[in-house]
Amino acid sequence: MTGDGDVDEGRSSAGPGGAGGSAGPDADSDAGLDAIWAEVCERWDEQDVHDMFLGYCSQVDRLPRAAAYYRSVRDEPERTERADSQLKKIGALAIAQVVAQPRTEPAERSLILWLVMIVVVGVLLVWLAGQLW
Repeated sequence: MTGDGDVDEGRSSAGPGGAGGSAGPDADSDAGLDAIWAEVCERWDEQDVHDMFLGYCSQVDRLPRAAAYYRSVRDEPERTERADSQLKKIGALAIAQVVAQPRTEPAERSLILWLVMIVVVGVLLVWLAGQLW
């Protein structure tokens, strides 16, 4: 890594927003995330660094930003394969997070459902009574 924030071979580690990451996928750039991304860029061939980055992004709910970082380097031939692989992992992590969230129904929706069922049963009973007499 050179002193001006660029990774060896002239690649910027600032992320998808360019210098400083201020125009990235999230205008309120997370300095911690930017620092980890710089480390990922510097140690690109080490899978454990990528795993750590995705773990951090998952914990702080920043998977969309992680995807933006990886999309920003997909066009670099030496990074395309790993970037695509990481994007697939991000997709899987995002799906897992959605599936893991508990489904809760609002109490008022449940109450409305019970009231509708009572009215329907009442109407059916009145209709049935009318048919029998």
